[in-house]
Amino acid sequence: MNLYDAIFVRQSVRSFQLEPIEQRLLNNIMNFANHLESLDDSLEVKYEIIDKVTEQEKHNGSLWIKAPYYFVLYSKIGENYLMNAGYLLEHICLYMTTKGLATCFMQNVGSIKKHEGYEPVLQIAFGKSNKNIYREAKKVKRLKLNEICIFKEEVCKEVQEILNAARMAPSSLNSQPWRLIVYDNRIHLFCRKEVIAFKKMKALHEIDMGIILANLCIGAEEMWLLSELMKSENILERHFRKNEYVATLKLMR
Repeated sequence: MNLYDAIFVRQSVRSFQLEPIEQRLLNNIMNFANHLESLDDSLEVKYEIIDKVTEQEKHNGSLWIKAPYYFVLYSKIGENYLMNAGYLLEHICLYMTTKGLATCFMQNVGSIKKHEGYEPVLQIAFGKSNKNIYREAKKVKRLKLNEICIFKEEVCKEVQEILNAARMAPSSLNSQPWRLIVYDNRIHLFCRKEVIAFKKMKALHEIDMGIILANLCIGAEEMWLLSELMKSENILERHFRKNEYVATLKLMR
């Protein structure tokens, strides 16, 4: 199983066995994370694995989720830092899935303190579980492609597969706030505007945008298509009443 495969079978798990994971696997997870590229090189991040099995670290975790380990992402505060956090943690979460680990995104970083000037942004509860960590893709509650995409032209099979990976992305409260304008060689990503824009919901949607961008990029790589994330100046200059422009994935064959 690779990251692309994991997109279609991963599910959030909230019940964990408080058992240790092999140190080699923990090292591999951290090594994978440290080799990921951020959406923007100026957005510096740090990672930490908090171990609750051996009580090496004091961490309250969550009132609802008690896990043996927590993977914490810390970041310098800057433009799109929340989107970058979602982008990176989606890759890491999928990597854990390929290793047979149960995972659950946690936006609440609770009592975690700053780490060398970096703010705690997101965490993943993870570990072994006696629950099924996989599910059938057809049972996932997601909007259909024609509900989130506007196709401006006929697209090839590879682009269809990339979009299928994108629609499987997890989101806060399963809100699926993304909308996509699709051409055969580019995909424009938008975020739906809320009628009442709460600051907390806006922050969660920024994380969601990072998660779907991760799935888009993983899908493009699986289809052997070169891709580039960019901003379209023409779209940036326009105003959209119901949606906000996020980014464009340019596809090159």
